[in-house]
Amino acid sequence: MADDVIPDGGTSERLQRAAASGGRAAATSSVPRRRIPRRAAVSVAAVIVIAGMGVGGYAIGRTTGADVDQARQEGVVAGEREGAAKGAAEGYDRGFRLARQEAHRQAFSPARKRAYDRAIKAAK
Repeated sequence: MADDVIPDGGTSERLQRAAASGGRAAATSSVPRRRIPRRAAVSVAAVIVIAGMGVGGYAIGRTTGADVDQARQEGVVAGEREGAAKGAAEGYDRGFRLARQEAHRQAFSPARKRAYDRAIKAAK
């Protein structure tokens, strides 16, 4: 069982159980398992992340100017349409209010003055 020693000095419990049971695991597991060093694992992970960022940057940069110009133009047209509709609604309301106030001022102001003058003369 001296071959079943892990590099950190302990004996694998799994190998002990397999050897005690006489199973195939004892024969196939006699090859010591090689542990991947932590630095290597971190390096591999960093390379994978950097490669993923490169692929993503390429995909973003690959869009052609025509795509961007078309999207911009669609946004401009949609904005003009919505702005015109909102402006027309607000403009109509404001114009209607102002026209009504002006008509009221022109029509009823002289009539009010005349009615006031008549009421004063009648009261005397």
